[in-house]
Amino acid sequence: MDEQLSRNAVLAGSVALSLLVHVGLLAASPSVSFLGRGMPEGLRPDTMRVRLLDESELMHLDAAPGAPGTGLATRPGSVIDLLQDALAPIDQTDTALSQTIDVPNLDQRVAQDKLASLEPAIPTDVIQRQLDAKIIEISEDAARRDVQVERRLVAPSSTRILPEDAHPVIRGLSGLATDDALMIDPLALGGGSAKPGAESGPGDQPMDEPDPLKPSRESPLADLSEDVLRALPELPMEKVVARAPVVNEIVRNKRFDFMDDTVTMQLETFVPANEREGYFRLQIVPKEGESLPILPKDVTFAIDASSSIIQRKLDQAARGVQRSIQNLREDDRFNVVVFRDTPTLFQPDLIPATAQNKNAAAQFLKGLESRGKTDVYEGIRPVINQTPRAGVPGIVFVVSDGKPTTGILDGRTLINSLTDQNNSKYSIYAFSGGNTVNQHLLDLLAYRNKGECDVVPQIDDMNRKLPDFFSRLSDPILVDCAADYGRINDAGVFPRQIPDFYKGQVVTVYGRFDPKRDREFAMRLTGLAGDRKKEVVFKADLTKAAKGNENIARNWAFRKIYHLIGEATRTGETPELLGQIRGLAQQYGIRTSYD
Repeated sequence: MDEQLSRNAVLAGSVALSLLVHVGLLAASPSVSFLGRGMPEGLRPDTMRVRLLDESELMHLDAAPGAPGTGLATRPGSVIDLLQDALAPIDQTDTALSQTIDVPNLDQRVAQDKLASLEPAIPTDVIQRQLDAKIIEISEDAARRDVQVERRLVAPSSTRILPEDAHPVIRGLSGLATDDALMIDPLALGGGSAKPGAESGPGDQPMDEPDPLKPSRESPLADLSEDVLRALPELPMEKVVARAPVVNEIVRNKRFDFMDDTVTMQLETFVPANEREGYFRLQIVPKEGESLPILPKDVTFAIDASSSIIQRKLDQAARGVQRSIQNLREDDRFNVVVFRDTPTLFQPDLIPATAQNKNAAAQFLKGLESRGKTDVYEGIRPVINQTPRAGVPGIVFVVSDGKPTTGILDGRTLINSLTDQNNSKYSIYAFSGGNTVNQHLLDLLAYRNKGECDVVPQIDDMNRKLPDFFSRLSDPILVDCAADYGRINDAGVFPRQIPDFYKGQVVTVYGRFDPKRDREFAMRLTGLAGDRKKEVVFKADLTKAAKGNENIARNWAFRKIYHLIGEATRTGETPELLGQIRGLAQQYGIRTSYD
């Protein structure tokens, strides 16, 4: 108990002592300096006295603004007065701009200063090399779309930007492999000088000088073809002669020809009254009388000799093939494959169509017997596994009833397998006769491989009709064709694959267009003829084209249905494809196998 009381007494004494110390400090604080009394004189801050004044005392101080010790010179009335003073315009009458300043010896000082030279410190040629200027060549696809140029002397090239320090040159076909500049003899441009010591009067004419209006063998125009001469614009003779060496060099080097003058384009349109879009038909026909170079061709005849082909039908087919072989040119190559369950080749590879080889092929075709099963896939596969010559048509001419009995039996699988392996290397044509033919399979096989199919009703006509059908392929002029229709939507253009061009044969293209949007029709067709690339460009005003009838619309629908059936063969008979086929067939009155 005593111990507890002593602890409480100690605590109370400590609290009382602390209170006394704090009270003493507060009482002594007015006389204590906290501004560093021991600091040096230069670093000691100035002290100020502050006291509170009421309104009456403040008004008294304003009466003597300059009195010492007052501390205030002006009194702001309110915050609004301060803002008005800050926004008030400044009186510029007493500024440095309004006062005349006298600079001593100004004229002498200006005369002594030397102006910096306006000439660049860097040479001009260096600046030109450093300029970020690039020369852009118009691409093959974009050229000639809206610009009219002389096309016979312009080769297409891919879009590219020349690298630094490079100069543009006249380029070859690809524009990528060779960039050799043309070396032109300055004397050939008419810039030569007279021989030393030779003098002539104003009326003198050298005896050996040819007539400038008649190109001679020494003239630069002598080596130009008539087609190139027609391409040159109407220029004075001296300018034509000056351009001739350049034109000659282009003609010798370029591997690109234009066929605009050798084919005819016929465009017809039909716009139904109750439809928003119209239809067009474009027919491409080689001109009659034009001397078009004929290409050689690689042909393989694949003959079905299985038991499904009766002997009379096989004999007719063999005689028709033999007559077709006799009509081949010497620069053509050919082969014959007879297939049943396995193929039998006349020769391991394609051979030239010489008289000796033709006679040997006739002997090979004699005595063929109808026997065995039919393997259509194995009969064609060895042919398409070979590669035809570049720039010439490769043709597989199939004579069969289209009814496989061994190997791949499903028609869709058969067509897809052969088409995928062929990969557009060969055009497959099919021919048959009689009423026991799977024409559906032969049609689609030919359509998917840029070919055609022909089936004659009478077997006895095969000997005559087969050579007639094959004769349409006698004179190829353009292969590996591709078309660009410009602003026309090519999704509605059929056929999608342009077939090879043959002399005397018409290539017909059907499509659709919007009369409100598509007023101009433009088509660019390219292809190969041997080692040369060829081009046809056709432009026409759709509003001024010849007017057709509803047959154009019906033929367009027929071509689209054929395309959709081919897609169904490739991908399967989906509900969407079958719905489109049946819808088109019903709308345009076309009968199909899906009705």
